[in-house]
Amino acid sequence: MATVVIDFYDSGILISDGNCILVNSLSYALIAANNSIIVGDLAEQQAYLRPREISTQFWGHLSANSKTQHVVSNAELAFKHLQFVWEQVCGQDYTVILATPNTLSKQDLGLLLGICKKLSIPVQGIVSKAVLALQGPVANSIIVYLDVLQQQISITEIIQKQESVSSSLINTTSSHGLQSLTRHLATTIAEQFIAETRFDPMHIAEDEQQFFDKLPLWLNILTSNESVKCILSSNKIDYSITLHKELVLNLNYAAFSEIAACILPLLKTQDKDNITIICSQTCTQVFGFTNYLETLPGCAVIRMDKNNIAKQALQYIEQIEANDNQVHYTTSLILDQGIKPLPVQFNAGSLSSLNENPDHLLIDNHAYPITPELFLEINNRGVLTIGNGCSDNSVCKISKQGLLIQVTNINGRNINFNKELLVSQKLASIGDHLSINENTGALYFIKLNEHET
Repeated sequence: MATVVIDFYDSGILISDGNCILVNSLSYALIAANNSIIVGDLAEQQAYLRPREISTQFWGHLSANSKTQHVVSNAELAFKHLQFVWEQVCGQDYTVILATPNTLSKQDLGLLLGICKKLSIPVQGIVSKAVLALQGPVANSIIVYLDVLQQQISITEIIQKQESVSSSLINTTSSHGLQSLTRHLATTIAEQFIAETRFDPMHIAEDEQQFFDKLPLWLNILTSNESVKCILSSNKIDYSITLHKELVLNLNYAAFSEIAACILPLLKTQDKDNITIICSQTCTQVFGFTNYLETLPGCAVIRMDKNNIAKQALQYIEQIEANDNQVHYTTSLILDQGIKPLPVQFNAGSLSSLNENPDHLLIDNHAYPITPELFLEINNRGVLTIGNGCSDNSVCKISKQGLLIQVTNINGRNINFNKELLVSQKLASIGDHLSINENTGALYFIKLNEHET
């Protein structure tokens, strides 16, 4: 009897036999007024037409209820979705391994088993996707598995001990996830449509549905091109803009840096400088995210494709399947003997340098904390000082975006950044300074050490 792997990746379900992906369905469920539930493509096509009746987050919290107009349990939505997916392959005689995110609770795992039992899915074992992520040992490196979920980013440490591998969830970032990152990107692109064409693609439900249907296509073109022409039609009128790759890559840069900072605590607990980041296949759903990770100092990135989890699960099937007719949850594996170390190439430097951004301004020997937004003006002595909000006297705005400090010229005033005229924007590092001219005192960007005043 053949075995298939059901990969629960939060924003969808994937079934694979290790060679081919048999089914891949995104987690959309439409709850109509009579409590009938539609899942799959038909629900996805109405996600923005009927937003109050759409649920997409049921796989992440099976024990909770939907936040839709007509409330049902997430477990019921998950049942309908898995039923829809399983019916496409159940004509074959399969046994099943479930691969799940580390973020599922024991209660959720129990509900998942109950759903499978009700659907007569012959589950042989459950395995943490994090332990399946490592396809071979990596020498002298911290190893993390990074998974993009709908409402959060999950960061799991993969622990190598001699010939075994286990996992430990170390951090989640609730402020960022697939939905928030996609929404921020989409909102900015919509603003470009408004600025250039006066057409708001997110004002009417039909236009918004069209916009989000086309957005993945535009982003896919940008992966191999520097720009893409984006066309939307409304009331038989075409509206178009040109979207540039550089702009889109920068949109979520601050969020990416915050996510990377969540890995930093590992450097304090281990005597290793290099970090191997294994990116789940969901990382590719966020445009530019994996490319950003590949630039991090002291890091090497391993990209997983959609079939990797299934291949690994079937390779270690004897350790995942139980011999006592019970279903066990596997969180550690013994690596195959003779498996070769993975050839990874680490970037120069250390990830800890990310934490070397300024956090204070030094003005006249006084340090002032950098808040999310500061406005500088020229006082009556002709030197830069912190003003009370934005005004006609403001010459510069300092904004904190994630770990990054951005300096922006406003009101067209002459101001020097490191002795060069600040024309538009600059990113500030420790030691950078602002001044009006060579004869006035400068304002410095500094970082206060712990316990320093």
